[in-house]
Amino acid sequence: MPGDQTKKPLLLTNVKPMAFGAGTQEGAIDILVNADGRIAEIGPSLAVSQDVARIDGKGAFISPGWVDLHVHIWHGGTDISIRPSECGVERGVTTLVDAGSAGEANFHGFREYIIEPSRERIKAFLNLGSIGLVACNRVAELRDIRDIDLDRILEVYAENSEHIVGIKVRASHVITGSWGVTPVKLGKKIAKILKVPMMVHVGEPPALYDEVLEILGPGDVVTHCFNGKAGSSIMEDEDLFALAERCASEGIRLDIGHGGASFSFKVAEAAIARGLLPFSISTDLHGHSMNFPVWRRRCRSCSASACPSTRWWRPSPMRRHPSSSCRWRTGFRSARKRNSPFSTWSIPISRRRIPTATSRSSTSCSSRAMQ
Repeated sequence: MPGDQTKKPLLLTNVKPMAFGAGTQEGAIDILVNADGRIAEIGPSLAVSQDVARIDGKGAFISPGWVDLHVHIWHGGTDISIRPSECGVERGVTTLVDAGSAGEANFHGFREYIIEPSRERIKAFLNLGSIGLVACNRVAELRDIRDIDLDRILEVYAENSEHIVGIKVRASHVITGSWGVTPVKLGKKIAKILKVPMMVHVGEPPALYDEVLEILGPGDVVTHCFNGKAGSSIMEDEDLFALAERCASEGIRLDIGHGGASFSFKVAEAAIARGLLPFSISTDLHGHSMNFPVWRRRCRSCSASACPSTRWWRPSPMRRHPSSSCRWRTGFRSARKRNSPFSTWSIPISRRRIPTATSRSSTSCSSRAMQ
């Protein structure tokens, strides 16, 4: 920013404030920022001296920094994580919450090499499994009880309580095998001891989504709440949907956790139409999702039957559009073209340029989830 580079005050003109809470002034205003980065004055058409740097917002919205409740940023410590700088301040996200990339055995490295040097404010859910996501799904962190060290978890939390905001458990058969819901029970016990919330990843059963919800309490988080996986979709089972509604009303937080394979627009659309809203919209950004946006398959340039708007189509390098009459091809480059004939629901951040409005809507979640 000019105000930082020149060590002069900065005046933002013609900007529209949003998400500042009750009493926020409506319409376009000016914001004067002192050379130390603190807001000095807010109001319409502020009168300032000529030596103040100026940026004309041209009617753009301005807000406090966003919070992303679910990312993986233990870069170098896991095979799936990205750098905080790739999804942080430059994208408008000032607080990043790592969702279990580090366990008790390697959290000290995450703190020293990621948390402490980062520009962003970084918090973390500590993985119940000692090794965290070192090799993600290739080497599961919760195969049996030998992967959990209760004493060390308590010790690591005591040493890092200013950074750790809760316990993370991945409750999916890819991780836990036939162990089922037992890790969720153990995680909840530890969370109660530490008096912190627990975040649970729901996916391929076991554990069953129903079982997970029955264990959680107010303040706990279910991430991937609108996944479309067989046996784990809230729209497959009316009893599960009713349970999710009741739990949400009692304070269990439903979090999107988009990721690469954990969000279904179809499920979200149906749930929201019935009045079940997510508490937070998080990205679950990691190395396998950041460059592979999920597109809603709606082709505006052809009306072929191969292009139904209600189905998903994940772009892959140089994969041809299903309709032979449409020349649209997708890939790492073309999937980000501004004149894409596809409309999108959510596009995770790209390593390259991304439209500001899209990155804001898909990289944010309510800061209430941190309270």
